[in-house]
Amino acid sequence: MHGTPEDFGEVQQRYLLRLAVTRPLLLVSAPRGDHPAFRVALAAARAEMRSRVCAAGCGPVVRR
Repeated sequence: MHGTPEDFGEVQQRYLLRLAVTRPLLLVSAPRGDHPAFRVALAAARAEMRSRVCAAGCGPVVRR
């Protein structure tokens, strides 16, 4: 036998922790990654990027 019952319990605990942490972390960090991409893109590319974000249903895009 390769694992003990404690090992399986630890694996399950880590899996649940990842489920609990990953989604909120992604929701917080994704806008920080998208913002610089919008800032350095050319104006024509920004318009195309906005239309794709709106089409994806990710909410309104703030325009400056």
